[in-house]
Amino acid sequence: MSSTQQDWFLQQGVSEKRLHVIPHGVDTAFFSPPVASAGGGGVRHVLAVGATGRNFPLLREVAAHFGQSPDIRFVIIGPEHERAAFAGMLNVTYRTRVPDEELLNCYRNADCLLHLTTQATANNVILEALACGVPVIAQRVGGVPEYLTHECAVLTEPGDFPALAHALESHLANPANVRRMSAAARQHAESLSWERVAARTMELYLSLQA
Repeated sequence: MSSTQQDWFLQQGVSEKRLHVIPHGVDTAFFSPPVASAGGGGVRHVLAVGATGRNFPLLREVAAHFGQSPDIRFVIIGPEHERAAFAGMLNVTYRTRVPDEELLNCYRNADCLLHLTTQATANNVILEALACGVPVIAQRVGGVPEYLTHECAVLTEPGDFPALAHALESHLANPANVRRMSAAARQHAESLSWERVAARTMELYLSLQA
């Protein structure tokens, strides 16, 4: 699912000729953009989703940085044991155990996905957000860059908090750019639909039989 996995297999003695990278896929029928934008009354919504490998201390730092911005709100869907870290933050709504339909609505209402990880190969969250037309703000960690393009995402270097904060602020301040990136996000996700990923997988299997 990511070229970052290749080194491990090479270290185990697997021949490079036997290694093939096929990306993770997404259900682009279920995860899809809203029919029409509901509008947020000027409020911008930043969504963060997930538990494994997530950088919650950094996420809290970012949310605190925008604590005095009344038009920016963070919706965080994460594990129960991380809830306390965001207690008392008026610009944060923290949720757990969100059903699929509600998760879909959270994606559709978001102006961007803030995806902060300590490690990553492939993440369902990135693909689900893209399929819903949600641009991504993330750091260059693991396989994350392999699933994003500059048309639908902004990537910063790990450890560069000023660049991350600036990227998020600039993104949210430009509605026209958000709309442009949203269209690009959906288009990119369609190239990673399960149908296309399955076709690539079948093509590889058939080539191995030749």
